[in-house]
Amino acid sequence: MTQKVITREENVYENEGGLPHREVRVVQEKVSTRRSSSQQAVMKASQFFWLILGMLEALLGMRVFLKIIAANPQSGFARLVYGISDVFLLPFFGLTQTPSANGSVLEISTLIAMVVYAILFAFIVYIVRLIGER
Repeated sequence: MTQKVITREENVYENEGGLPHREVRVVQEKVSTRRSSSQQAVMKASQFFWLILGMLEALLGMRVFLKIIAANPQSGFARLVYGISDVFLLPFFGLTQTPSANGSVLEISTLIAMVVYAILFAFIVYIVRLIGER
């Protein structure tokens, strides 16, 4: 729990018997900046979804890169990346043509999937925060 202490001095001038009088009062206000447990849960859930999105985007980006440089699809790393990413690309296969030249392939459907997943996760985080604020 973090607290901020704000100190405020108040100067009061009064006339007592014709003489000026100065009184200084020190007022301390404690402002709590602690988040409630529901706010913390919403923040953790949001962070979790952004982490998952980041990992998915990195995986799909690696797939695009490997296809562009015409990586050997029989190598262990390429098979791993293609095998895992295929699951996330199933709804997008056949969406567009895939231009290729000299073994390099530009998977436009994978780029579209990256944009769609980013929008989807942003929407999910928005809904989580909306529900969490209630």
